[in-house]
Amino acid sequence: MKVFISWSGEAERRVAEALRSAITTVCAGRAQPFVSSQDIPKGERGVPFIDAQLASNDYGIVVLSAANHTKPWINYEGGAMASTLDNPVATVLLDLSLADFDGPLRPRQATKFTDRQDMRDLFIQIAAAADPGMPVSATEILFDSAWPTLQASWTPDSNAPHQPLRTSADMLAEVVDRVRNIEALQRRSSSSSARAREANRRSHFGFAGEAVLPDRIAFGISNTIDEITAAKVRLVSVGTAESGSIRVRLAGTADDQATYGPILQHRLRRLHPEALWHFSWELLLPEVDDLVEPADTDVPAEGQDEPELG
Repeated sequence: MKVFISWSGEAERRVAEALRSAITTVCAGRAQPFVSSQDIPKGERGVPFIDAQLASNDYGIVVLSAANHTKPWINYEGGAMASTLDNPVATVLLDLSLADFDGPLRPRQATKFTDRQDMRDLFIQIAAAADPGMPVSATEILFDSAWPTLQASWTPDSNAPHQPLRTSADMLAEVVDRVRNIEALQRRSSSSSARAREANRRSHFGFAGEAVLPDRIAFGISNTIDEITAAKVRLVSVGTAESGSIRVRLAGTADDQATYGPILQHRLRRLHPEALWHFSWELLLPEVDDLVEPADTDVPAEGQDEPELG
């Protein structure tokens, strides 16, 4: 089982590396934790390698602190993992409470790093996912032996600027936003069903003998695309060829393809792992508003140094 551990900041890196060592020990080698500071081979391009790990991970852990919870890399990696809806993603809160941060990771179940029992429960869940036959008593013994080193790994960086925590007004605004998002999701779900039926109805790729999928499957594919990409990527067509393979044609910008392509392929294949999937794209020009010079906090381009890669 692949476990992706996300971090940002030197103090948080030490915790991530300690988690990597502890997971390897507690899971008796049945889990393969990935931490970018230790597991990117020499000579590899960092960003594409991390993207590949994100697309193939089975379990995610995000190390969050008051200093890093708004950092671009945390939100980039955490958002990518959170969008893969059927994979567990655990947030480990070093000096935060759940109310102190926002974003795609907030709905995920959090673990308090300073709470030994809470951390033990997290390790029991990880070990059970890696090897369902592993006795809980064995996991507890191995965790107890690893805990002192893990606990000692967290020392806040006094020089790191702390990000402002959320106010009561921020939390009230979030409640309003969530209600609006639920309403928008209900409207989008209705239109997604119509789009799926239309995409399924077309003669998609011109292959002889190509057939339509059941509407429920086409809708599941369309809905998954909408959820992961916030409807930025459009399902053009979907169907089956004579060989039985599922052919999906998507429309989006080159950035959409780079950002969502690997995650979509991974997620859709998990919906129907027995099928052979083929994906193609219609590349669209970005909207005028998207042609803005990226801010310094945006995800760096390939080859650009990122000292807090995590």
